[in-house]
Amino acid sequence: MPFCDCQPQSFAVVVTQTEHKCTVLRLFRLSLGAKIAEDTVFIIRHMPAGRPFIVEVIMPKASEIKKNNTIVFNGKTCIVRDIDRSVPQGRAGGSIYRMRMYDVVSGAKFDETFKDSDMLEMADLVRRPAMFSYIDGDEYVFLDKEDYTPYHLNKESIADEALFINEDTDGLLVVIVSDVPVALDLPMSVELEVTQTDPSIKGASATSRTKPATLSTGLVVQVPEYISTGEWVKINTEERKFQSRADKH
Repeated sequence: MPFCDCQPQSFAVVVTQTEHKCTVLRLFRLSLGAKIAEDTVFIIRHMPAGRPFIVEVIMPKASEIKKNNTIVFNGKTCIVRDIDRSVPQGRAGGSIYRMRMYDVVSGAKFDETFKDSDMLEMADLVRRPAMFSYIDGDEYVFLDKEDYTPYHLNKESIADEALFINEDTDGLLVVIVSDVPVALDLPMSVELEVTQTDPSIKGASATSRTKPATLSTGLVVQVPEYISTGEWVKINTEERKFQSRADKH
């Protein structure tokens, strides 16, 4: 979670060599006949140099990018940490998307603005199912669920995600770029214990009023008034909101 759900685009491509990584000389979107990018690298096998062919490439529009997607921007692999959509008044055209990005190599954070129709490049990455193991200094350590490979992620790089995980959290995915773990994808929902909240109010289940509750990870969310300290609740990780009482506890 989450993945870009954009559809692959068809492109006409001419490559310079027959190795696995081929630099594109001319890249045209077939439906529009418009040039999209120069010097783009694709993973292509057994294609003769100099001959045009058709390849399916996932290049989403800015409007299709979701929080925590990983893209290539200015030659750097970046995680989109936050997205702010706005519609400028008195301006023809679509929405403007301001994205807060995190460079997975340098750790630098920066903002960039895109028009909704701007084409972006998804990063070549791998997601591995993992479980949280322990904290070692400034790093969270996760273990691969299949081969128990340890993945070390800096606390700062996953500060937001850390508020949703404990030793029992299932559905975690470690994001790996060039054999280096760089980020953590959360499941759609997690179950956490309420460690502090005001006393529950009898009969409050019939109302929609809420109160703040501190969970076992330090996350603070609004919960219905009938929830008590010590209960387990299900939290929507994308919206950071109470979803229901937990199923397992």
